[in-house]
Amino acid sequence: MQAGSRGQKGKVGIEARGNDIRFNLPRSWFPERKDQIRFALGLPNTEENWKEAESIASQMERDFLLKALPESIEGIKAKYLPKSHLTVVETIAPKMEPSLDEVWNAFLDHLRVLEEKGKMSPNTLANQYRTFTNYIKGTTSKKGDEIKLPTLDLSKAGEIRDYCERVIPADSCKRFIYRLGKACRWAQENGMISSNPFDGMAPKITVPKKSNEDTDINPFTKEEREAILEALKTDRFCSKYARVKHSHYYNWVFFLFKTGCRSGESVVLRWKDMSDDFRYITFSRNIALSEKKGRVEKSGLKTQKKRRFGVCSQELQSFLRSIKPEDCDPDSLVFPPPLGGKWINYNNFSNRVWLGEKGEKGLLECLEIPYRKFYQTRHTFITLMLHNGASINDVARLVGNTPEVIYKHYASNKHEIHMEDI
Repeated sequence: MQAGSRGQKGKVGIEARGNDIRFNLPRSWFPERKDQIRFALGLPNTEENWKEAESIASQMERDFLLKALPESIEGIKAKYLPKSHLTVVETIAPKMEPSLDEVWNAFLDHLRVLEEKGKMSPNTLANQYRTFTNYIKGTTSKKGDEIKLPTLDLSKAGEIRDYCERVIPADSCKRFIYRLGKACRWAQENGMISSNPFDGMAPKITVPKKSNEDTDINPFTKEEREAILEALKTDRFCSKYARVKHSHYYNWVFFLFKTGCRSGESVVLRWKDMSDDFRYITFSRNIALSEKKGRVEKSGLKTQKKRRFGVCSQELQSFLRSIKPEDCDPDSLVFPPPLGGKWINYNNFSNRVWLGEKGEKGLLECLEIPYRKFYQTRHTFITLMLHNGASINDVARLVGNTPEVIYKHYASNKHEIHMEDI
């Protein structure tokens, strides 16, 4: 049994997919097509049939040079593929479908190609698929419980689903079964399997409603916000042995409280993104998590390509003017990272300063402020803007939400906060 060969440029590639043998035609043969032409030999992956595939590949290459290659995929198959399996020397065994892990790995290879072409966000593989890959390989939950699928046999998809519903949290289970269905649908479309055994399973899995960063709204009061900023600015609770002083983060956290932007948008903000009079800021980049490269900077925001933020207070304009270095490089970061990193690592800040490292109190605990997650800086800005009389449409435009989201999660349930100025 062979695995793959003939990888040279301009040559017909041959590879094994499960128990199948597949041809990959050179992209240069069909430059007008965006996708590469691939099709199966239709015979089991045996040594004898592999030799047949190599002979067919050589014939296609000769015909291409002689301009005798059919122009359509249907014509190519009709001319070169065996007309009957009766010519096979070895007895043909029933086709064995690949296992779940084989389908999954082939699907991930497909997604990596899409990522390299810029057709998929780097976040997708790193965030959405890494956990599911661990489920298939076998892993341990945060509670220390073993997670190991009872089988990788696609014919036992119902058994896999039932196991997942028992041991995996409902929301993760539903997303996992959905992704398995998506992988199998792709495999079916590409001839790897005959049917999708997970089709229709995910919608039937019930998930309890839960909050996320956009709906977990518990803003700080104005007094709490000012106490947080003052503590950062003065290093009030910073250890004298700390490599990075809390005050390094003051400008950044002040900006988050005063603009409501997302952390990933703020850490890649550059001076060229601001108008000369500091009346406008353009957010157009974000931080994404790539499977191969870790954290990367990418164009576009969470819900839009870019967003123009009209600076709504003299205080913020004066602040930005005061922190801009003289003769600064327009491409330099507004909020540079400590210790020479690429960007401020907001997860590191959240875990070490905001929450507190093991054995140490976090900033909020030191201030005796009830704990809220760091993204509440965004919810605080939105809530205070609405309480100060800003319209739903204006706030939505400033923070990159739809008016419907603002009304549903903020305006329809105003928090009891009173202030004179945000």
